[in-house]
Amino acid sequence: MSVEGKVFAVTGGGSGMGAAICRLLAERGARAVCACDISSKGFEDLKASIAKISPSAKVHTTVLDVTKSNDVDTWITDIVKTFGDLHGAANVAGLPQALGMRTPPNVIEETNEMWSRIMGVNLTAFFTAIEQRFAQ
Repeated sequence: MSVEGKVFAVTGGGSGMGAAICRLLAERGARAVCACDISSKGFEDLKASIAKISPSAKVHTTVLDVTKSNDVDTWITDIVKTFGDLHGAANVAGLPQALGMRTPPNVIEETNEMWSRIMGVNLTAFFTAIEQRFAQ
């Protein structure tokens, strides 16, 4: 699939793999890259790097907790309103853990609260974003 001239949404787009995907989409000719993340921390760097890669690419950033389905719905709706369509999405938001932070097996040490948060960000949010996209 060619990304030339298309609009993409990327959850977790402010850093790590999400930011790398945003840059790659811009490099390959995406018309707009819409990144959301729980913090705005990486957004200025993302915008600057995409401006160097593809000055014509639009970069739309939103601070968003992907576990809040109503906020995800609003984000997707705003993208479609702003750019006229949404051609694809990369749902890569996740909770990072520093290597060696805990010794395996980590699942035995998880609290119910942390387990719910991990599943909410890594799985439920992915479903919500896809569901909203196809409802458009």
